[in-house]
Amino acid sequence: DSKNADVKSRLRELLSDLDPRLFEALIGQLLIALGFEDVVVTKYSGDGGIDLRGRLAVGGVTDVRTAIQVKRWSNSVSGRTVRELRGGLGPHERGLVITLSDFTKDARKESEAADRSPISLINGDRLVDLLIENEIGVSRRRVTILELDEGSLLPADDSSPEGPEQLAKPGV
Repeated sequence: DSKNADVKSRLRELLSDLDPRLFEALIGQLLIALGFEDVVVTKYSGDGGIDLRGRLAVGGVTDVRTAIQVKRWSNSVSGRTVRELRGGLGPHERGLVITLSDFTKDARKESEAADRSPISLINGDRLVDLLIENEIGVSRRRVTILELDEGSLLPADDSSPEGPEQLAKPGV
C-alpha cells in the first residue's frame, strides 16, 4: 500500500510538471482507453476553452459528443470554468472538465444544474485512478507473498510413522 501511494503521488507530481500540450494528449489517450472515439486535441489558442473533443459511442445505439476542458491547476476549479465550458458547447454536445486538483462546491452545483447541457467532472484523485486502471503512465506488477504453513509440516497425530510409507507428490 505504501509503494502504491508513493506511485500515485509521484504520478500526480509528474502530471503537474507536464507541458500543457502533452497533458492534453495524455488525456486524449485516456479518453480513447475509456471508449471515446474520434478524439481530437483542439488548437492551442482560440479554442474557446475546449481542449479536446470526442465521441462516446454507447452500445452502437447512440453517440455522445463531448467537449473536454483540462486544467492542470493546483487550485480548485470554480463554477465559472464550468459555465464557460457550457457556453462553448456545440449543439447536442455535453461537457467534461478534468483537473489535477478538485472542484469548488459552486462548480459541482453548476455541473448538476437542471435544464442545461450536462457537464461531468473528474478531479485529480479520480484522474490518477483512471490512469492507473488503464495503465497509462504506470504498469502493474504482481507480487507473490509467501506464508508459512507450519501445520502441514507436523504429523496429523503425535505418533511417528512405524514403517515405510508411500509418498505422494505435494498437493496430490
